[in-house]
Amino acid sequence: MKKISSLGPEGTFSHYAALEYLSGNPVTGFSNAGHSKVDYASKDVLLNISMRSVFKDVAEGRASLGIVPVENSIGGPVGEVMNYLLDFKIYIKDEVLMAIHHNLAGSADLKDIKKIFVHNQTLLQCENFIEKNLNEPVIMPTMSNSESASMLKAKLADGDSSFAAIIPQYSSEIYSLDILKKNIEDQENNVTRFFVLSKEGHTDPTGKDRTSIIAIPTIDQPGLLFNILRIFAEANINLTKIESRPSKEELGHYIFHIDFWGHIKDQAVISAVNQLEKMVKVKILGSYPRKY
Repeated sequence: MKKISSLGPEGTFSHYAALEYLSGNPVTGFSNAGHSKVDYASKDVLLNISMRSVFKDVAEGRASLGIVPVENSIGGPVGEVMNYLLDFKIYIKDEVLMAIHHNLAGSADLKDIKKIFVHNQTLLQCENFIEKNLNEPVIMPTMSNSESASMLKAKLADGDSSFAAIIPQYSSEIYSLDILKKNIEDQENNVTRFFVLSKEGHTDPTGKDRTSIIAIPTIDQPGLLFNILRIFAEANINLTKIESRPSKEELGHYIFHIDFWGHIKDQAVISAVNQLEKMVKVKILGSYPRKY
């Protein structure tokens, strides 16, 4: 079976997405009322401490696939993943969407919670709940949702019930923690988009595809962004995302991550990319079946 690399430790959203993807289940949601039964200890998932390590696993052949979160509908893009898509010679094989639900775990009444372990991205998605329902607890930042669960487990074992954590339900299952309040995310439509990475090239066209590229300007000139957009508009290609990122070369120099409908083998896309390459350097990240 193929090995897939993801951000660990056990109990993160990335870990769960990797397990579901390996099992062949479409990662379209996770409900506190029930979810797929998966083997959390699967040896086919390589858990890493950083996003960069996931990219390296794929690039250096330790894993056939990697899965990384690229953006959240509330928290926005994951900047380091966007950077690594430029740095590594890796393709996007697929995209998966996961409905994200956060839960408050602990053992005290809400009014008695003094400190909360929480990952930064999770915090961004639950700020309103914390402000409205808790008594100004101290925020204890963690590196992952799984670490939040682990830290809470240790505090409760020491008899300190003033701590709580915001975690996924499957983290509560792994660490045997009680849920005080379910679905505390500020927006119901809270979705994270993941990229599945591979060293292999583009997937075959399906008729419902998305292509991701990076446009890298080599000179600074007026109207460059306008001309990039005009190429896609005139080709009747639907752009679904355009995001500027620092090139890391010098202050004020930016690159553009662009997603659009269509496959790199489609004639309209071929023509548009050819025109684009006359203005900027283009890195094609991949064409893959689109999920929205």
